[in-house]
Amino acid sequence: MKTTFQWLNGVQAIGAMLDNVFKMTTVIYLFKELGRDLGGTLALASALLVIPFLLFSTWGGVLADRYSKRSIILAVKWAELGMLLLAFPALASGRAWPMLAVLFLLASQSAFFGPAKRGIVPELVAPEALARANGQMTGASYLAIILGLFLPSLLVCTLHVSCAAILAGCVALSLVGLYCAHRIAPTPAANR
Repeated sequence: MKTTFQWLNGVQAIGAMLDNVFKMTTVIYLFKELGRDLGGTLALASALLVIPFLLFSTWGGVLADRYSKRSIILAVKWAELGMLLLAFPALASGRAWPMLAVLFLLASQSAFFGPAKRGIVPELVAPEALARANGQMTGASYLAIILGLFLPSLLVCTLHVSCAAILAGCVALSLVGLYCAHRIAPTPAANR
């Protein structure tokens, strides 16, 4: 089961990176292209990334207790891909609110993902390896968050990569995450 845990760890790290890459890409786009205030835009984007966790994490836990955690992971990863595809017309609109709406939706799917990703770990690893597995997930999450916060500014401001190209990279990374999610071993529903 160790291998299937590594697939899970890849899925969650990719998800954490995508959330932060999309947040920072949105902030940079709104600041550079639409002339929005940087501080206010960053504060709003950060709030839109956090609020769904406060609103939906409990519901994600209810679902993770009722249905197969792997099934939930697959469903939210498919939703993630769809939401990232919505980012292209949002970007093309030239308006702030569509990009911010996609950011809120991405954070919402992550809020539903969180309880399933943590809850499935004991189903994938032996009890004596649980603390190590949780440590690996935490380390991978923080590394992904740091990269997700750093890469967009490097790509846009230093290397002059377009926001649309970054979104295309996000879609590609989401597909990798979806592939990893399909490699996670099936798990039964805990409490139908």
